[in-house]
Amino acid sequence: MAHEDDLIYLRPVGGGKEWTARAEDLRPPTDSECESIRTLTTPVFPPGKP
Repeated sequence: MAHEDDLIYLRPVGGGKEWTARAEDLRPPTDSECESIRTLTTPVFPPGKP
């Protein structure tokens, strides 16, 4: 979401309560985590809809 000094402001995928973390405590997501994010954020349409 944002950063200020050495703090990064984060929020869960899809919204929710934000939290902070120090930049040095973060890492890039793994391939598995990226796939989970894609699965959770990909819209699913009812049959017969685009």
